[in-house]
Amino acid sequence: MSTIIAALITTVGMVAAALIARGRGGSEE
Repeated sequence: MSTIIAALITTVGMVAAALIARGRGGSEE
């Protein structure tokens, strides 16, 4: 269970970071 939860958190974190990076870049420009 712990491994699955950790994997989900990591995946969500990576996706969130990518979306934030795109959002900031697009908004500023």
